[in-house]
Order: sequence, then C-alpha cells, then structure tokens
Amino acid sequence: MSGRPSRRRSAWRRLRGLLELALAETLTLALQLLPWRGVQAIGRWLGRLGWRVAGRERRRTLAHLELAFPDATAAGREHLGRRCFEHFGTTLAECLWMRRRHCEALLRHVQVDGLADTLRAPRPFLLLTGHCGNWELLAATMGCAG
Repeated sequence: MSGRPSRRRSAWRRLRGLLELALAETLTLALQLLPWRGVQAIGRWLGRLGWRVAGRERRRTLAHLELAFPDATAAGREHLGRRCFEHFGTTLAECLWMRRRHCEALLRHVQVDGLADTLRAPRPFLLLTGHCGNWELLAATMGCAG
C-alpha cells in the first residue's frame, strides 16, 4: 500500500474543507448582526461546545496541562482546559467578526496605552507585547492605528 490517501479519503477531505468554509462564512455573517459582547458570548459558547464534541483535542489539552502543571489537581486542570477552549472560541468569534469590519469598529474595542504618543515620536520605535489574549485583534488594531 502506498503512502498516498485513498481517493475516497481525499474526496472526504475536500468536502470537509468546503463544509468548514461554508460554516465559517455563515458564522461570519451571523456575527455581523451582534454587538461586541454578543460576539464574545457566542464565542464562549462555541468553546464550550468544542470542549464537549472535540474529544481528541480535549484529551490532548488535558495531557499537555498535566505535563505543564503536574502538581495541579485533575479538576483544576479540567477547569483550566475548559477555560482555554472558551478563550479559543471567543478569539475565533472575534476574528470572524473582524473580517468584515472597518478600522473604526476595531478601534472602539481595543485600547493601546501610549500608542498615540509613540506614533507621534520623531524616532523609530520597537513595540513589544505579550502573546496573550486575542493578539490577532491587537495586530489588526496596530495596522489601523498606522
């Protein structure tokens, strides 16, 4: 048997990709109807749904949390894992919402302290930030800010 996927599996992957794209586009359009807090609430719900239905990813998350936090209780790691999924769902919903928004909408939801002063400075600068929260939103905001 060769290492190539069968035609049936290959067709299934293409169909699955098209279905995922259709779902993302539908969700993007639906999220446009909601206010920011509604988008975040839907995202948290998506994360909770993901925790329930994505068994392989849930098990992988718990295994990684056990490696990272061996002294934590199983209940503590499960709580953290659930919160990670909620955060990921929120980030996903925010990113889908951003796809169809202009800069003015983004700038209403993100505050970067000291940015205006830094941008007015007559010298080059280096911006450092943590890789936490919705960093895609931060990157889009920085692009909007110039």
